[in-house]
Amino acid sequence: MERFSREYQLVHSFIENLMSEAFAEPGGCFKYPTPTTTSGDFYQALFTWDTHHMTLRHAMAGHPEVMKYFLLTMFDFQKPNGYISSVISADSGPLFACEFHAQPYLAQNTAIYFALTGDVELISGLYPKLEKYLAYYDSSLSAPGKLYRWKEPWMSGFDNEAASTFFPQDTILLPDIQSLMYLEFRAMAYLAQKLGLPENYSAKAEQLKEAVNHYFWDEKTGIYAAYNLLSAATLPGMVYEGIPEHIGKYAFVSCPTLMPLFAGIAPADRAKRLIENFVLSPEHFRSPWGIRSLSRSSEYYNNARWGNRRLAQTYQFQLAGTGLDPAELVRIPRSLALRLCHRCGRSG
Repeated sequence: MERFSREYQLVHSFIENLMSEAFAEPGGCFKYPTPTTTSGDFYQALFTWDTHHMTLRHAMAGHPEVMKYFLLTMFDFQKPNGYISSVISADSGPLFACEFHAQPYLAQNTAIYFALTGDVELISGLYPKLEKYLAYYDSSLSAPGKLYRWKEPWMSGFDNEAASTFFPQDTILLPDIQSLMYLEFRAMAYLAQKLGLPENYSAKAEQLKEAVNHYFWDEKTGIYAAYNLLSAATLPGMVYEGIPEHIGKYAFVSCPTLMPLFAGIAPADRAKRLIENFVLSPEHFRSPWGIRSLSRSSEYYNNARWGNRRLAQTYQFQLAGTGLDPAELVRIPRSLALRLCHRCGRSG
C-alpha cells in the first residue's frame, strides 16, 4: 500500500504540473483563460474533446470555472448556422479550412458545470446556442436511420479507428458519434428541466438509443460494430471469400465499440457479454497499462495511422523529466492500471 501511495503521488504531481503548464491566459483571440492541448508550440490550441476532458480534471481539482471559460470561448466563435470549429487557437481563431464541427461534448460539459455550480445565468444564455450547435448535426451531419456521421473519419478523435478509413467516405457509420449524441440529448433534457423549458431531447435520446441497438449490434461477434451503409450490415472485421475466417475477423474492433457502454446505451445482457469477452480480454482491450483503444487482435494494432507505440514513447519521454529509472517508467503506470482494474472488479 505504501508503494502504491508513492506511485500515485508521483503520477498525481506530474499531472498537476502539466495542468498548470498546458494553460493559456487571455490574449489574442481568447477572452478567457483556457487549457491547451500541450504546453509547447505544437498543438497549442483548444481542441474540443481534449479540452472538454481537461476541464473535467480542473473541476475535480476545485476549479469548475475552467469549464465556464471553455464554453464561453467555444461559443464566441459560433456561426449563425450553429457551426463551431472544433479547433481554435488564440493566434488565428478557428482552424481547418474544412468544416470540422465541434465534437458532441458541449452540452455534457454545460450540464456537468451546472450540476457543480448551479450557475443558472450561464446556462440560460448558453441553452439557445447549444440548440443551434446540435441542430447543425441534424442539418449537416445526419445519416439514414436518423443516425449521425463524421464528415471525415479523423474527426472522431479516435485516431486508430480503422473501418471508416478503409472504406469510401460516407459509407461507414460508427457507434461512437451516436453514443455521444445520445449523451448530448440527455444533457439538453436535463438543462431544459432545470430551466423549466419544454423539450423533445428525451425522446430524441431514446430514439437514438433504439437505433444504436438496432443497427450497430453484431450478434455473432458480440460487439457494437461499424455499420456499412452499402451492404446494410455490421462490420466488425474484413471477411472475404477464400480467406480463412480468423484473418481480419477483429480488424475493425476499436474504441467506438466501447462507446455504447460508456453512454449507458447497451442493455445489461449485451454489456455483460461485451465486457467479459472484449473489455477484460487481454487479446482485445485489456492491457497491463489499462484499456486499449484498439483490439490487440486487430491487424491494425500498432500499425494504425498514428501508432500506439508512439503514444507510449511520448508518455515515457514526458515522464523522463521526473528523473525515474527507465524501467520505472513502464512499471509505475502498469502497477496503477492493474490496481484500478482490480478495484473496479471488486466494485461489481
